[in-house]
Amino acid sequence: MIDIMDWFKQKFKKLWSWLVKARHLHQYVVLGALDQNQINIGKNSAFKGLNAFVFKPGAVNNRIEIGDNFRARKLQIIFKGQNNQVIIGDNVKWSGRILVDGCGLEVRIGENTTAESVYLLSRDQNVTIGKNCMISREIEIRSTDVHKIYLLETGQRVNEANPLIVGDHVWIAARAFLSKNTVIPNNCVIGACSFVNKAFTEENTIIAGSPAKVVKRGVDWKR
Repeated sequence: MIDIMDWFKQKFKKLWSWLVKARHLHQYVVLGALDQNQINIGKNSAFKGLNAFVFKPGAVNNRIEIGDNFRARKLQIIFKGQNNQVIIGDNVKWSGRILVDGCGLEVRIGENTTAESVYLLSRDQNVTIGKNCMISREIEIRSTDVHKIYLLETGQRVNEANPLIVGDHVWIAARAFLSKNTVIPNNCVIGACSFVNKAFTEENTIIAGSPAKVVKRGVDWKR
């Protein structure tokens, strides 16, 4: 007669083994014309929760290139337009939404960068995030204001989209907002709830406030 506890132990071991393996399976959906776009995912990548790659109507010749050991949680990468690309380096952990809206745009995320909950919008201009960055939760990173503002007299637009660049080894604290024109040098810290909308040039600084400014120099940080 089989001991009931031994039976449960055997079943539990099998279930646990299956769950461990399942963590490393690709768990995502693709919506749209996959045959007209390209997705390449590196080895040892894992997806947790509902993840989706979305190609809106008319989105063709777009490319997603993801490095090895990628970890995603509730990730959405959405394309509107043509000839765009999202390039993600090795050992990246990412949670949130990446929206690319336009033609010929590039979103690049460097190796070993982590993000907890980020809305990243590349519309009309590129977004670049360096390697070894740590991005906290409820972050917005946008290369555009989306809606246009014009001068009444001339009709000239005054809020054009501009590239957004985050250097290497940058820590972006919770609820920060990075807007068009932003340039963050290497080894900087962005304070919580800061609004950043201009180019900074000094490395190893703390940048904080709304609008953000340098509040401390000669610093470094580690995880």
